[in-house]
Amino acid sequence: MLYNLYDYHIELFQDGRDKDFGAFIKEIPYVSAFGDTPGDAVKELEIVYQLWLQVSLEHGDFIPPPFSEEIESGERERGEFNENLSISIPSYLHKILVQKSRMDNISLNQELIHCITRGLYPYSRK
Repeated sequence: MLYNLYDYHIELFQDGRDKDFGAFIKEIPYVSAFGDTPGDAVKELEIVYQLWLQVSLEHGDFIPPPFSEEIESGERERGEFNENLSISIPSYLHKILVQKSRMDNISLNQELIHCITRGLYPYSRK
């Protein structure tokens, strides 16, 4: 099934360093874009999403479904999960992640989301 960008949850944030705005799809956090305003970031995200979708379909990659509002809110109300996660990692791995986030010019949080998502949704074939 094909999904429209607006079927997904779009997250907006302001970059602390450059003061520009970023947008990413909550279900597909590695699909992201930046702009001078929140609106510009979403317009850029539309382009990035379409390109990502086209390539993913051509390669037969997995297309994550949108979160269901009903399921997400129900699980949140029961406290089954939230947006915070505390983990312990070896210091060498922490150092590598910090270095990579600096090279990619993104926050450590975004780098972790990217790495975890790539692990969950590798370029799998249908």
